[in-house]
Amino acid sequence: MIIDYAVIWKIPDTNRRKVITQMTGIDINKQIEFAEINEKDQSQQEAPSHRRVNSTKPVRTGRRVTQG
Repeated sequence: MIIDYAVIWKIPDTNRRKVITQMTGIDINKQIEFAEINEKDQSQQEAPSHRRVNSTKPVRTGRRVTQG
């Protein structure tokens, strides 16, 4: 639970990170780096795709009135 909060909040204090690492045996710095990399990958995957527009003009059919 403490590890989850430390990663979510990205604790900026290195002394607190060291204490949590010593108490739990899990490297908090690596966990935070891994979470940041995952966030970047997800944001790149969720980037909106560009819409392609048909550049050809539609064929106009119908009756033309001629003046003459």
